Amino acid sequence: MRSASLIIGGLALLLLAAFLAPVFKADPGYVLIRFQGWSLETTLLVLLAGLFLLYMLLRLVVWLWRWPLRSARKMREQSQRKQLEKGLLALAEGDFKAAEKALSKSASGEHATVALLGAARAAEGRSDSKAREGYLRQAEQGNKSNILVPLSRAEMLMAAENWSQALEILEELRDRYPRHQQVKAQAYHCYRQLGDWLKAGDLATELRKSGVIESAEEIACLQRSYQQRLSLAKDGPQLQQVWKMLPRTVRKNALVIASYTKLLSGLVGTDAAEAMLRKTLNQSWSEELIHQYALLDGGDKRGRLKQTEKWLQKYPEDAGVHLAIGRLCLAEKIWGKAREHLQTSLRYRPDRVTYATLGALSQRLGELEEAVDCFAKALQMCEKTVAEPSGAE
Repeated sequence: MRSASLIIGGLALLLLAAFLAPVFKADPGYVLIRFQGWSLETTLLVLLAGLFLLYMLLRLVVWLWRWPLRSARKMREQSQRKQLEKGLLALAEGDFKAAEKALSKSASGEHATVALLGAARAAEGRSDSKAREGYLRQAEQGNKSNILVPLSRAEMLMAAENWSQALEILEELRDRYPRHQQVKAQAYHCYRQLGDWLKAGDLATELRKSGVIESAEEIACLQRSYQQRLSLAKDGPQLQQVWKMLPRTVRKNALVIASYTKLLSGLVGTDAAEAMLRKTLNQSWSEELIHQYALLDGGDKRGRLKQTEKWLQKYPEDAGVHLAIGRLCLAEKIWGKAREHLQTSLRYRPDRVTYATLGALSQRLGELEEAVDCFAKALQMCEKTVAEPSGAE
């Protein structure tokens, strides 16, 4: 860029000289300078040429004077760039000690913020929170208005599972940068980890539209958000009011209905919960809701058993309805019938809950060997369920 400017300047001077040459040829001008008995007599063209040469000579002297300092600065910058590159490579390889050493050496260069943030991550990798905060404070001093430093601090706190501290920073950043997607995404993960599903739900749809989370995660988050909203109700009327305010599609979700009826049973009464579950199951069959129906506490259990047997006629091969009948029979101490339906449920679909229920029945009847076998199978299936998600990841 500088070379191009010099070339353009030189061409401009040549053009100016070519333009003025005829003028000076016709009249070269006359200049007389007199000072304290000393005088200089010359033409205007010679004076201008002399001034130009003097200017170039002064520039050369200044350039030669600054050359050692400029060369030293370039060598220092080159060394800092090499240290920065070395440190970032070591950080990527997980050699945190070498990374911190190299990055701290390059922290006074033109990429000081990057170097300090890298050194902070290296210190975090060594679990040295004191050194991490020291690097972050240095980075903040030169970038007080930069979002990068507090955002990096929040990321490191999240990596260390300090969710509350990270959220304090992120909520402050959300006030300053309300449209910043990364701030919203990190705040969303903090809300999830802290179990604040209401606030997580407020961000879920926007993050799904931005491509940050998948549609399935949005649905699961919103579902928990609605369930938490219901759980905050203090009495029956407030619970029913919150329920009516939920979107119509949400009020058809089986898991949300199960949460609502469980709360309804405690705050209003079992009969109200039973009526709603019965009506919903008659309209749309749900294994989740038939489980909830069988688990209702109190009320007319015999009546619920008869109703469940009616559903059995419609869904004779449904494992869930057999489990529900088994549970209700167990509650009513109808041991033989409870065993029959629990075993039938397992034939249609082996399930840890069913095995655990059959184990509890066998234990009550004194059949300890069978009870131990059922509990072992339930535990085995539980361990398999827990292991499957981590294996999928």
